[in-house]
Amino acid sequence: WGKSRRSRLQQLDALELGKPRPAIEQLLFKNTDIVSLAQCKRLWNLSSEEVEELLAQPPFNAGDLIRTRTGVDEFLLSRELWDSHLDYLEHALAEWHSTRPMEPGMAPETLQKIVRPQIPENLFKVLLDDHIRVGKVIHHEQLIRAMGHKPTLSPQVQRDWQRLVTKMKARGLNVPLRSELMKDTGFGSRQLELLTRPAIKSGNLFEIGEKRLALPATLKELAGLLKQFTDVADGVSVIEAKRVFGLGRNLTIEILEFFDKIGYTKRAENTRVISNPRAVELMQ
Repeated sequence: WGKSRRSRLQQLDALELGKPRPAIEQLLFKNTDIVSLAQCKRLWNLSSEEVEELLAQPPFNAGDLIRTRTGVDEFLLSRELWDSHLDYLEHALAEWHSTRPMEPGMAPETLQKIVRPQIPENLFKVLLDDHIRVGKVIHHEQLIRAMGHKPTLSPQVQRDWQRLVTKMKARGLNVPLRSELMKDTGFGSRQLELLTRPAIKSGNLFEIGEKRLALPATLKELAGLLKQFTDVADGVSVIEAKRVFGLGRNLTIEILEFFDKIGYTKRAENTRVISNPRAVELMQ
């Protein structure tokens, strides 16, 4: 049950009623408190059967009662309190999104800390699971987000992103190193990381090897050149691909290994063949 002084006084008032039924009714519907079934059994020396018999009677059977299990105990609360907690949870998540529009979502533990003064810890997971079940909250890759939330970029980040894309396009097929991008744009390593990490996750950038970044359009162009060559040849060697791309040996190998990784090409001894042309088409 609630731990505030006011809540304890309300519980004492309810207990003075002497009988479990009016006491529980007062706690649930007048005091909007949460009632532990284990505590009910202990206070009034009730068996499980007696508790079930009690809850089958008005006003508990009128649909205004929520019964939920958390851990080893079951809890009762009014639908009014349940709906109030759900609204509070929804509002807290929306507020968090509004202050961090670029973030794809938040850790459930973060939301729990935000709502903790209002929502009891043992009830949080039940409420969150309910929101996930009805589709108001999406749980994906260990993050939660409100249904309909899509990360949006601030004007400054949009300008930085356009600067990055322009510099990358200026290099043509010469897929740049991160260090080269920092030199081209003037961005520091942290700024570049904060800008590119969400883009990699969303498929607007791809990592080539450990140090290079490529735009999808660049990779599609490189893939097209390979396809043109292999349409009239049995396969393509590193030396041939180097000539087709017009790039250095090391970069050519990294690009070919990326194509192997996504399933576009397949290595057969010293040559590669196109394995799945759609692998590149599926990239954004």
